[in-house]
Amino acid sequence: MRVAAENNVGEDAVGAVIGGGEDNVIDVGCLQAVIGGGASNYIEGSFALGGEDYGTIGGGLMNFVGQYDSGSDQGSTVPGGEYNVAKGTCSFAAGYQANAIGNGVFVWADFSPFRFFNDAANEFAARATGGVRFVTAIDGSGNPTAGVTLASGGTSWGAISDRNAKKNFAPVDEAAVLSRLAQVPVQQWNYKWESDGAVPHIGPMAQDFKKAFYPGRDDKSITTLEFDGVELAAIKGLNQKLEDSEKVKDAEIQQLQQSVAELKEMVSQLAQSKTK
Repeated sequence: MRVAAENNVGEDAVGAVIGGGEDNVIDVGCLQAVIGGGASNYIEGSFALGGEDYGTIGGGLMNFVGQYDSGSDQGSTVPGGEYNVAKGTCSFAAGYQANAIGNGVFVWADFSPFRFFNDAANEFAARATGGVRFVTAIDGSGNPTAGVTLASGGTSWGAISDRNAKKNFAPVDEAAVLSRLAQVPVQQWNYKWESDGAVPHIGPMAQDFKKAFYPGRDDKSITTLEFDGVELAAIKGLNQKLEDSEKVKDAEIQQLQQSVAELKEMVSQLAQSKTK
């Protein structure tokens, strides 16, 4: 039976443990750090023996947990995978070549052959070139019945809109939807947590929108599914209004043309009577 080989726990790494694997290193001064196994994983120590305290690498290959900008960073984790880096306090990197650099960062990277970084502290960043799927409901057999997807290469979420997943169908009075939408105030505004100089948003208040179209629902938010449905119905209502207006206008034009023709006939008859 092969045993763990060439693992090393540095001096003053009080309470640090390497569970197995080979060529794993917990550096000098890393308190309570753990490497579960794998190969060539490294938890960094520096800054006057103030290493990455409470750092964890579960296993995998050539993963790194270390310090970001101080001698008091702690609690960063790489659960496994390969070539992942977690530097700072309470940062997390997983997958393949995920780089969580800073404090409070979560980075997950798929098996694409490039390094993937966060852009800011306290950020959740994921690279999933095969797409993303969130399931929010299942049936009695565990099959997904609700949720959203972001397709590979996509830039917007797709919501389930399959006719087979819907019930209680009923017609919509599109003209009434248009009329109600016209009564919903649309304003320019900023969120309270944004600076006064931030670019303003444009849109309705959830309270006004829900009162007009979805009374009784949560009136603090508007889902894109709700908003899109109202917009489409209002557009169809506006189109019908324009078509009706065109029909009225066409009828008026025809009536005017008939009147002009009748006047021309009367003028012609008067001219003929004068020549006799």
